[in-house]
Amino acid sequence: MKSIRTGNYELPQTMVMLRELEEEIEAETGKVFADLVGLSFSYFPEENNYFSYASAPIDMVLMTFTSVDSYCGFITEFSTIDDLENAPIVLFEPLRIGDTEYSAKIIANNIRDFLRLLITVKNIFSLDQEDDEKHEEQTAEEEFFYKRIEERFDLKPFESVQQYKQKLMQIRSRKVAIITKNGIGVKGISNENSHGAFELNDKSDNILIEVKRFFESASLESKLACIRDLQEQVSLEHGLDLLNFLIDEMTKLGFMNEVKKLSTFTV
Repeated sequence: MKSIRTGNYELPQTMVMLRELEEEIEAETGKVFADLVGLSFSYFPEENNYFSYASAPIDMVLMTFTSVDSYCGFITEFSTIDDLENAPIVLFEPLRIGDTEYSAKIIANNIRDFLRLLITVKNIFSLDQEDDEKHEEQTAEEEFFYKRIEERFDLKPFESVQQYKQKLMQIRSRKVAIITKNGIGVKGISNENSHGAFELNDKSDNILIEVKRFFESASLESKLACIRDLQEQVSLEHGLDLLNFLIDEMTKLGFMNEVKKLSTFTV
């Protein structure tokens, strides 16, 4: 059984360097990253406790946000990652329940790859692109931002976003114990080897009964995968009985950071 962190994560070194760079640029130009490219980095881990969307992965630590309800975050693998520097990055965009698209998807293997992706696509609204289309030319301010990121972290743009994304998901699918509908999956945490997916019956009158029955014999990873899928299929904050059941189960299992997230939906 992997160790489960119960307290907040520290700011990863790359984020520390980003904050220093932003302070330098602000001193030089009077502008912050949000002014330059519409992207803000979250430098305060405690902000994560107030970030509340019922469809956001409960093991996501906020990393960036924009003015259009688009966020990026670190996936902590349910609080088993030692350092956020090594955590996968997801793009999260709140969607209405019932949409065919999923609201969270992995876009980078770690924060440095995220920055490489950013200097490649040079557009915060194209972080989830799967092709190699070129974008319109950037303004001088935008070019300044991307160039400073490239120089400070000694990064080079990806030759092909498409190839990077394909390889990223191929590797991810091999590393997880069980895949989820959004492709994030759940990595191995316990010593259990048999895992199964929860299939939601659209015609069911009582989802809670189905989930309880599934949890009776499911592996730890299967339970966590079930929660990932439920977050994108039903609105947890409107199903208080189901939410309270999940909070109780996660508390028993020791996932206190995730319990904090789930508990915000009960208010």
